[in-house]
Amino acid sequence: MNRLEGNVALVTGGSRDIGAAVASRPAEEGADVVLTYENSAERAAEVVEQVKAAGRRALAVRADSAVPEALTAAVDEAAEIAATVAHLAGADGAYITGASIPVDGGFTA
Repeated sequence: MNRLEGNVALVTGGSRDIGAAVASRPAEEGADVVLTYENSAERAAEVVEQVKAAGRRALAVRADSAVPEALTAAVDEAAEIAATVAHLAGADGAYITGASIPVDGGFTA
């Protein structure tokens, strides 16, 4: 069993460069992935296809990571594939494992 099997990772800024690499890593470990992007819909779709090719579910959500309401909406959209986001990562390389965001908007660490 993969280390992150049954978990969902939310990756902000996951459509380009470092963010795309960050988004691919949890999928390799068994997690489904929700990634946000601001302007690069085509590149986000490519990352989603990479995650799906790894046998995981994936969703790209357009959201400006600098706007808290946009990220809240992204978590709400994550409900399409999971009830809880268990791993958070940003394109800046920050990774918070073991944190969870229930889709009702609460945050627990």
